[in-house]
Amino acid sequence: MTRWSKESPAENRPSRRYSGETTNRQLGPLHLVRAMGHGYLLAYSLEAADGRTFRVDRLSEAQMTDKPSYPRKPPAGDLHEYVTMH
Repeated sequence: MTRWSKESPAENRPSRRYSGETTNRQLGPLHLVRAMGHGYLLAYSLEAADGRTFRVDRLSEAQMTDKPSYPRKPPAGDLHEYVTMH
């Protein structure tokens, strides 16, 4: 999965919010992090034009697109600490 997260093109990913609401997002995966007993995907949201963090178990029905994903700088040097603090 780490290889996938760094090399995949942008994708459509339905995600479920904590409230249970489901949203569709176009994401460019950056990194996977395991913290607090869960896997987290750090990704660039094309709609928000900003980085976002998603719990992997709340993502479903990922679909690859033909849109390229461009290299982006990680949001922090220590990604485990970043996810834990956010």
